[in-house]
This record gives sequence, structure tokens and C-alpha cells, in this order.
Amino acid sequence: MRYIRSERSFSQYQPKKSHWSWNGLFSRGRKKIVSRDLPNHALQAPRPRPITSRLSTLRRYAPYILPILILLWLGALVYMPYFKINKVSVTGSTILEPKQLEQEIQENFFVGTLWPRNNYFLLHESTVAEFLGRRYTFNNLEIKKIFPHQLTIYITEKTPVLIYDNGEGYYLVDDAGVAFQRLASVPPSEFKLLPVLNVSEMEASSTIQQNNAVDLATSSLKKQHLPDYNSLFVRYGRFPVVYITGAGVSTTLGGTLSRVVLKPDVVLGISTFFKRLEEGRVVQPNYVVMGNPLAGATLYTNQSWQILFQPLFDIDDQITKFKTIIKMNHPTNYVDLRFGSRVYWK
Repeated sequence: MRYIRSERSFSQYQPKKSHWSWNGLFSRGRKKIVSRDLPNHALQAPRPRPITSRLSTLRRYAPYILPILILLWLGALVYMPYFKINKVSVTGSTILEPKQLEQEIQENFFVGTLWPRNNYFLLHESTVAEFLGRRYTFNNLEIKKIFPHQLTIYITEKTPVLIYDNGEGYYLVDDAGVAFQRLASVPPSEFKLLPVLNVSEMEASSTIQQNNAVDLATSSLKKQHLPDYNSLFVRYGRFPVVYITGAGVSTTLGGTLSRVVLKPDVVLGISTFFKRLEEGRVVQPNYVVMGNPLAGATLYTNQSWQILFQPLFDIDDQITKFKTIIKMNHPTNYVDLRFGSRVYWK
């Protein structure tokens, strides 16, 4: 037999039970459960939201979703370590130490604020070139980025002719007399009490008489800078070290040099005289001391005496006269070649 239970088959529709039955006796104290008919709409499942309402929600937030995704993408490109330049290579440096360039670039571009200046996409070659151009002077400078984290610097250095010393720092000077690179500072320990040949301004005249020449070149003790030419030769090469008394070149490390400190003919005369002495192997030149170029220059050698010469006059003629004097005499104080056809020694 099959029973069909109606939705209205609740307890209130069942037959009444007798109070004398066992079920009736034990159910007197029980609380009766009153059931109520539920409305039809409560029995129905909730209807889903219409598709049109969901599309309207997407349209409402769509203008903000795209910019947020773009910002997240840009932030990943800027702050991801993969795109940070952490390697610098220098090519073509012969005098300037590559580590010095690498250190300066790292200190100024790789360390700093929250903004990653060394990011591959944010670091521009022109910015690095301008930075190096303010500190050094090159014949050619080329900077190239290699994806994703390398910076390569190709340089062609200027050809130095001599090392300029003004008592505060050492500088490289080219054939035009331009100080284009600062090498190092002069330590106080290089100032010593040394004999100096006093050269007056009168000696610059070409009409000096013979009887005055010997009296004008006399020696005295004076505290002056003794350049550490040996370490300079080892580190930068055998360039003439010229100590200029009373010079005024700026010694600011970050300043732009590129200024004329010596006339080109003076630079040519000193470098030629220095080179001719080394080729002749008569004496070994160490360094030059010069004040007014018209008064000549004093060359200190490995001997106990000095050579006074005029860089503005014929260098080969002065070298020839010097070799003649050395073969026939033994000077103990100086050899003076500044007076044309006349040579004086002591």
C-alpha cells in the first residue's frame, strides 16, 4: 500500500488521543508544538541577481581597475632587483683608475633615497656622462647600458705631458697647458727646508750683462714643497713634475678644471728639456721648480747641483751647451743655461 503525505498532514489534523492511554499520561506535561502554515513565497528558492545588475557593477569599477594594474606593473619594473644596475665596467682607462670611476658612480647613483636611481629604465646615459664630465676631461666618452643590470663606460683619455704641482695638489696637464685631471692632494710631510736658487725678475731680460749673471743666481734655504716624484713616476709614468710657486689652481675635487695653467710653449720647452736629458743619460731629472716663466726654471736632478734653463729658448742648443760643460767641468752648485751663448756654473 502506498501512502501519500500531504503538506497539511500535521499533528493538529491527527485524531485526538485519549487521556487514559499510556502516551497521553506521559505527554501531559510536554509543551505542545504549534505548527503554522508557511507562506508559499517562503518555500521558494531565492532568485539569482539579474545579469544586468552585475554588468553595471563591473562598469562602475572598470575605470579604476586598469590604472591600478598599470601602476602595479610599473612598480614591478621600477623596484624589482632584477632591473637594478649593480655592475659597472670601465674600458680604455690607462691613467685614471677604473675602481675610482666605479666607486664614484656607485656612491652617486646606486646609494640613496627610496627612488631607485640605478634602475635600468630610469638611469640615463646622458646623466652619467654629464656627471663624469664635471669631474674629468676625456677626448671621448661613451656610456652604454646592457640589459638588465650592467653599465659599461668607454673612455679615451687625454694625453698628459707633465704633472702640475701648485703646492696643494697634483694635476695632469696636456700639451695645451690645460689641467684636465686632479691626481692627489699634497700632504704636509712633503714641505721641507731646502736650498733654493734665487732668481730675480731681471734675469728675464735678454740684455743681461756677463758680470751680473753669476751674482744673480745665489742659493738660500727656504721651506718649499719637495714633490714625491718617485711615487708619481711609478703610478702615472715618467712625466715631468713641475712645481709652480705662487700658482692658484682650484683644488676642489668636484670642481671642473679644464683651465690653462701654463702656456703651451712653456709646457713644450719643459717636456722637451726633460726628455732630452733622459735620452742623453748624463743626469737623471727629478722635478722642476718655476715661478715666472720669463725668469726660467730650475731642474732638480739626482746630483747635488741644479740646472737653470729657459723653456722659452731653443732647448736643443741649451742641451748641447750643458753636455759640453759637464764634460769639461764638475759643478757643485748649479749650471745656468738661460743666457743664450753664455753658460755659467758654480
